[in-house]
Amino acid sequence: MSDFFLVLLVIFLLFSVFRRYIFVLVMNAVTKGLYKNMNKMQQQQDPNQVKKPDGYVTVEDNITSKKGGVDSNNGEYVDYVEIKD
Repeated sequence: MSDFFLVLLVIFLLFSVFRRYIFVLVMNAVTKGLYKNMNKMQQQQDPNQVKKPDGYVTVEDNITSKKGGVDSNNGEYVDYVEIKD
């Protein structure tokens, strides 16, 4: 019976000493797996889409409103007063 407790104590002590290393190894493996999955999803996103250079801006103007009126899709008119210092 005392041999059982001695073995159990040794296993517990070894686990307590090496648990930080085990934790780091497990976290590294999980991180690598998530990183590979993220890269795979980004590559599958839209291969036909043309990559635009940094700073390129596209403005799509939808001119369907009546002349002289306020289009409800564009928001509402807000009156403001400019304050001079």
